[in-house]
Amino acid sequence: MSKEQLTAWRREMRRVRNRESAAASRRKVRDRIEELEEEVKCWKDRYDEVMGRLGQAEGKKEEDEEV
Repeated sequence: MSKEQLTAWRREMRRVRNRESAAASRRKVRDRIEELEEEVKCWKDRYDEVMGRLGQAEGKKEEDEEV
């Protein structure tokens, strides 16, 4: 293998490694986004539950004040 061929081979190997690394990085970012979206969904559900309980408590308080 000549020096030029070796240089070209190394360059190609570097491109391959870089491509694989970039794909892994994008995959990691997608996974993190999905994880955060799930966390947001959980917090929204929790918020809705708390607001519902608060609304019920306020409704009950109003009923008690009327009596």
